[in-house]
Amino acid sequence: MKRNIDPNNLIGLNSAGRIELWTENYAKAKEYYLKALEVSSAEEADIVSLGYILWKTGHQEEARNMFNQALHLAEKAFEKGDERTELPINIAIINSIQGKKSEAYKWLEKAIETGWRWYDWSFKDPLLENLHNDERFKQLMAHIKAMVDEMRKRVEKE
Repeated sequence: MKRNIDPNNLIGLNSAGRIELWTENYAKAKEYYLKALEVSSAEEADIVSLGYILWKTGHQEEARNMFNQALHLAEKAFEKGDERTELPINIAIINSIQGKKSEAYKWLEKAIETGWRWYDWSFKDPLLENLHNDERFKQLMAHIKAMVDEMRKRVEKE
């Protein structure tokens, strides 16, 4: 059975954008993220990653606009009681990118409190690159790893 591939599939566009971003192919990543933004809303497109690309390619004002939009959307979601872990981690990322480390750590800790556990990707994630060498970041990731290891032990006992 042949499957139809939808070139406007939001998940595919965001995923392709992330792959290109991680390989530092910013031009191609930007294309995917802009297409995702074109076919969906800012609430669904990965505007934080698009902001990162804009920031890295010298378009800080456009990046700030993306970040402000993402922060506004997160604020609205919080007001509605949304507890998704991607909200605080995105705010942490936005602050990290802009060099606001203390604010980034505040939101990273909130993300951990809400269940964010991606410690294994964190040291590779370019969106968190400004924190990678910080001792505080390393300690937080070690803390998450210990939490996950403890959860695994409990599951294995059952």
